[in-house]
Amino acid sequence: MERQLSGLNERKEFKKNIRSYNSVLSFTSVNANLDRTVANNISRAYTFRINGSVHHLMTSFLVPSDGMSSIATSQPKFAQIYIFETENELRNRMNVAGNSKVNKGTMAIFQGGMHDVNPFVSQFKTIKELAEELPEGIQDIRKIFKSKETPTPRRYNDPTASEIGVLIVGGDDGPDTERSNRDIVLRLKGPKNSHTRINEIHKHYDSLDYVLMFPTGDSGWEKR
Repeated sequence: MERQLSGLNERKEFKKNIRSYNSVLSFTSVNANLDRTVANNISRAYTFRINGSVHHLMTSFLVPSDGMSSIATSQPKFAQIYIFETENELRNRMNVAGNSKVNKGTMAIFQGGMHDVNPFVSQFKTIKELAEELPEGIQDIRKIFKSKETPTPRRYNDPTASEIGVLIVGGDDGPDTERSNRDIVLRLKGPKNSHTRINEIHKHYDSLDYVLMFPTGDSGWEKR
């Protein structure tokens, strides 16, 4: 996707702010127990120190509303941006960029590239489209990204979106959709400010967060 940038200045700006671009385009957020006593010491060089491990969080797909209407009460973030108010997707993405030096044109190029090649984007859109077609009696949809799939001898084939997960519409998990503690479960709805922690050894752990390194959703290491 970087090859679509037209000039040297655009490429230099992108590489300088690449962490901001990746953060805004990613599906998950990074979370850790930050030692703020060190981070807030502005009299010296900035220090980023954590206690424990760094992990990724996934939120529900729908932006929380006020409970009385369908109007969202908070800014869509991460995976929500891909499916919420798609006509304003670029604007929503720039609003959460947190870096005024991020170029809107460059962001539009990489956003379009994600829609073209990333399998997770199409999977999330499928969930949203299905939700809009469901009768009112069905309250929730879940998408399961299985942590372990059927082994295949074609080890070096490109990953295919059709192998990503299992779609569950309402109700409890059946015998054919039993989950392991390493599976990633994406919910259409969820309590306000709720987040789900992604298991660190899931094969999609890196590709959901480092989207500019793995734009086509490549599978990483998995425990066999």
